[in-house]
Amino acid sequence: MVYSISSIVRKRAQLLGKTGETWLNGLDASLATLSARWNLASLEQLPGGSESLVFSVICDSGKKAVLKLMLPTTDPVRPETLALKLAGGHGYAQLLESADEHDALLLEQLGQPIGELDLSIDQQLPLICSALAESWDAPVDPGLSSGINKADWLEAHFSNTPKRLTISPRPELINGCLDYLHQRRQAWRPETFCLVHGDAHEHNALLLTNDKAMRKCKLVDPDGLLFEPAYDLGILMRNWHEQYQHPQAATIAQKRCELLASITGVDAVAIWQWGVIEIASTGLHLAELNYELLGQAYLDIAETLLSSD
Repeated sequence: MVYSISSIVRKRAQLLGKTGETWLNGLDASLATLSARWNLASLEQLPGGSESLVFSVICDSGKKAVLKLMLPTTDPVRPETLALKLAGGHGYAQLLESADEHDALLLEQLGQPIGELDLSIDQQLPLICSALAESWDAPVDPGLSSGINKADWLEAHFSNTPKRLTISPRPELINGCLDYLHQRRQAWRPETFCLVHGDAHEHNALLLTNDKAMRKCKLVDPDGLLFEPAYDLGILMRNWHEQYQHPQAATIAQKRCELLASITGVDAVAIWQWGVIEIASTGLHLAELNYELLGQAYLDIAETLLSSD
């Protein structure tokens, strides 16, 4: 079949060296093998995906599904696959089949991302939170990525990345984010950690295919973390950053935080702290990728929110 490999997927594969080159060269064989194994027909490539190729397929039952070929990993357990298995279709897309040797998943086909629909932010948030709440109830497994390791990475990110940038984040912002991370460490109880998506946003939240009333969505592309639920809600504080480019940014952010807390019952302080951390972390990463203007916009927002606390 004819398909294309985006420049970002090809670049990321090339950064993996020989492993990535083998993956690129083996895509035709993987598609042929998986099509035969799972009796797939009518493969049609779908847009999007920065670390994978995604295809709409028809199973032997006649139902449509999604075939996802992911970039290879050295992890003995792929957190995304494990997270989908643990969720069992509750809050996350239903996993139909997986083939670790081909870095492949076969998933139920869902509808449009809610970010592509004519829905306000306040309409999208309950949909995403409902899916998250379902997934937080999933059984956990020690094979999931540790949220504590994520916190360690963020601490190193705040400590080291500013030294490499052409822009200079204010020390008060960096120290404030490090203090928030310390407060989160002091507050969390690892024995209560659950399955956390790690990147739940409006483009990873897809409507059910038969849900014309737009009442329910499921999440795709989970990072699969074992962590506190507030981290997922911090991601939702980070998104739609344009809304914060306003003289009343802190008030707008506080209202969103209160809404997330009221919908989920998760502590508002924890949501706020993860939100500021994620906004600032994103700003540093964008600047690191040479998107200095956008990165600075995120850093300015994080500083405004931090100073309002």
